[in-house]
Amino acid sequence: MEQFDVVVIGGGPAGHAAALEAASGGARVAVAELEHLGGACVHATCIPSAIVSGSVRTFLDIQELAIVGVTDSVETFNFGRAEARREALVRALHNGIVASLRGAAVEVIDGRALVDGDVIKVADRVLGWDALVVATGSRWEPPAIVGVPAAKVVTPDAVHHLDRAPDNVTVIAGGTARTAFSLESAMLLAISGSSVRVCTPGERLLPWLDEVIDAVAREELETLGIEVVTGWSASTDDQLADVDLVVAPDERVPFLDGLGLDTIGLDITGIGGLSVDRRGRTTHPNVFAAGDVTGGAFLTQAAITLGRAAGASAVGQKGPPVPEVFPHALHLPQMSWVGLGADEAIAAGWDVVVGMIDLSTTAAAVAGGGRTGVLGLVVDRELGGVLGAQAVGHGAEEIVGLAAVAMQTELTVDDVAALGLWHPSASEALVDAARSAVAQRAG
Repeated sequence: MEQFDVVVIGGGPAGHAAALEAASGGARVAVAELEHLGGACVHATCIPSAIVSGSVRTFLDIQELAIVGVTDSVETFNFGRAEARREALVRALHNGIVASLRGAAVEVIDGRALVDGDVIKVADRVLGWDALVVATGSRWEPPAIVGVPAAKVVTPDAVHHLDRAPDNVTVIAGGTARTAFSLESAMLLAISGSSVRVCTPGERLLPWLDEVIDAVAREELETLGIEVVTGWSASTDDQLADVDLVVAPDERVPFLDGLGLDTIGLDITGIGGLSVDRRGRTTHPNVFAAGDVTGGAFLTQAAITLGRAAGASAVGQKGPPVPEVFPHALHLPQMSWVGLGADEAIAAGWDVVVGMIDLSTTAAAVAGGGRTGVLGLVVDRELGGVLGAQAVGHGAEEIVGLAAVAMQTELTVDDVAALGLWHPSASEALVDAARSAVAQRAG
């Protein structure tokens, strides 16, 4: 039997972060990974989406420059070549993860890990452990869609592995925050030549968006010829039978199957994940967990921060607690949100003011060719706390990312309004929105 200070099961963002954090103090650490280091984020979801979306945005920028005569016209977006580029860049990032673990003297063991009391069996090896970090991620929970064969139903990440863009596609949005990523697939496929419908069961594209934000997001889709259908139901949709592909919501559940965790006794939450505190500690004193396997946000940035906390806890260190809020972002259309929208805040009983900015008129947006956009900063009228932000348009991720920092560090709207930022930058819009909210509170 080989003895390790820390064994991490899973080499995705949470496991990678936990292993590096634990090893930074000199602990002997092993990572057991069944598939590919980097996990779903690197190989299927976040990184592939960012790469391909970046290609699409560059293509759109070139088209706009061609319209005004700055560049020669580019008529088509080559779906197959964009995916080949994605594959090459994903491989490069994967190699970087391998190198980082090797550089930290973390031992990587390929194979399925089975917990058997105080040992872990991986391939033909038996590992003893002083501390265990479970970071096995999540798996897709495929929905049953009335009238559509299962073979025609894919998740947004599977779109990146298609050989070509299908002729006719229905994309289902709405529901939870994870379903928003289907909008990226809609825009990618529309630009690649597919006829695309986006269907949502509610009256808004994404139910948590405020009305003005939702309207701009819909405009972004419709500009590309995408049909947006609200109030949708699969049972009454007579077009589903004829579509080539249905991109379904990326609903996931924590992956705990066959790990043997029952041999050490752990509490399971109502959604099937491991119950942890903000430092990654489970109910077992020497077992920690991080990432999608704990349920919750199902976000890579949450997985990384909780992974670091779990890795520190596993070696007896007190790392920083995990923030309570994280920003969400889409690359296509450029959209981001954090915390509460105005409608959600009012429904929850808050008295709010909203600093609203037309992003298409900011210096950074004009310089970057942005034509549409809007930002809403939601503020508690009484105390001035930042409750949330939503943005669509140029620099949305950057703007809302700064709003998330304000929320995580408990800055007031007056603090945000007093920030001095680089000009021209997208983040300046947050300062302008904060100044608007301050004026409304004063009035």
